[in-house]
This record gives sequence, structure tokens and C-alpha cells, in this order.
Amino acid sequence: MNVSKNSRAAQAGYLHNEPAGVVAVDQKGGGGNLQETRLYTYADDATRTVHMLAIGEKSTQHSDVEFCKEFVNTHFRGGHGAP
Repeated sequence: MNVSKNSRAAQAGYLHNEPAGVVAVDQKGGGGNLQETRLYTYADDATRTVHMLAIGEKSTQHSDVEFCKEFVNTHFRGGHGAP
């Protein structure tokens, strides 16, 4: 967030933009039976704060993204269903 005023401008192979400004940070399993893990975040550019929203794995990706999208729309964007 120190490099750009727009946190969504950051790009890396392990960062994935999701709906509602949510960004997923991927971590691949380290071998054996370890599963890929995702940390879901939301950056508030106005306050320069990164909020940690949830941690999930590949099997819960869809529901994790939906939860994070609803959370951001409710708590950071002025109400349910905000753009």
C-alpha cells in the first residue's frame, strides 16, 4: 500500500482479485497431504488498512468468496448490495 494509492494495482502470481474488492492470497501446499490455502483480505485505501477476512482451502473457495463479498458490502461499503 506504500507504493500505490490504489491497493488493487498490486500484482503478483499469488494475488487474485475477487468481487467487492476482496483479494485472495494463495499459498500452495508444501507436499504430502497439505492443501492449498487462501487468505482473503480487503484493503481500505482511505485508511491504508488491510483487513484479514477469512482463511479457506480450495474446497471452500466459493462459499469463502461469497462470505467475504457480503462482509465487505455490509461493513465497508455502506450496506448490503452496495457496489
